[in-house]
Amino acid sequence: MSHMGRHSRGSAGGAKGGTGIAIFSAIAVVALVLVGLGVRALIVSDASSAQDLASSQEESSQDSAETASENQSEDGEKEQPDMGGGEAAQESAQEQKDQAEAAASADNEQQVESDDAPEALAQCHARVAAGNEWAAVTAVSASNWKQHYTASVQYNAGEIILEQAEAEFAESKAQGDEDMDAVSAADAQYSDLEGACEDLSADDMPERWSQAAQECLDRAASIEDVVATGSEVNDDWSHHLEMMRNKADTDPEVYTERWRAMVEAAPATMEPYEAAASDLKNAPACSV
Repeated sequence: MSHMGRHSRGSAGGAKGGTGIAIFSAIAVVALVLVGLGVRALIVSDASSAQDLASSQEESSQDSAETASENQSEDGEKEQPDMGGGEAAQESAQEQKDQAEAAASADNEQQVESDDAPEALAQCHARVAAGNEWAAVTAVSASNWKQHYTASVQYNAGEIILEQAEAEFAESKAQGDEDMDAVSAADAQYSDLEGACEDLSADDMPERWSQAAQECLDRAASIEDVVATGSEVNDDWSHHLEMMRNKADTDPEVYTERWRAMVEAAPATMEPYEAAASDLKNAPACSV
């Protein structure tokens, strides 16, 4: 009886020890699970952070690309960013402002001198200005007329084919009416000031104006030569434009004969005009 009692107490003690081990094992397992979950959460968090960082970098890269695209200038060259700033930029802006004000001041002084010019010089200056405009529009008109008749010369010489000649005819003819309108307007303005330089004499001018007066007189003379020779060129072009407008009502043989005569005669008026126009380029400017 006493033996069995001792055995029962030993068994109970063993059972208690086994239960303690089991509880400790369970706690260890739970701890490992919790640690595993924590590590996983950390990994997921790190992965998410890495993904967010990658996304942020991608968006930043896209923004940089878009900014570079917006900074592209119209001529295809990239505009350089302003890396100056501060005092350097302010000094540069002030320098540009000073230059602009100096240029404006010079223009104002020139205007005062023009307003103070003697009446005879001012009138001649206006005549010369109108003559310059006349010469400019006649240069265009003469160029179109020369293109027109030269196409016929080149075609007859076998230098160009018919299609090329017709293209030259069409291009120059298309500008003919505009040429005549411009010449007419410039001629009216120039004619209104006829005789404006007749009362001007460099010798009679105060010393400060004598050189300007002589330069205006020299240019006025060159313009007169351009007007005299250029008027004949404009007349040739005007007559042929009218001839083309009436082509449908003209006998083809008569039209062809007249056209050949105009082409043959054209250089006789064009060459003196071109010489006068060349001389005008070398004439002094009329500035007061």
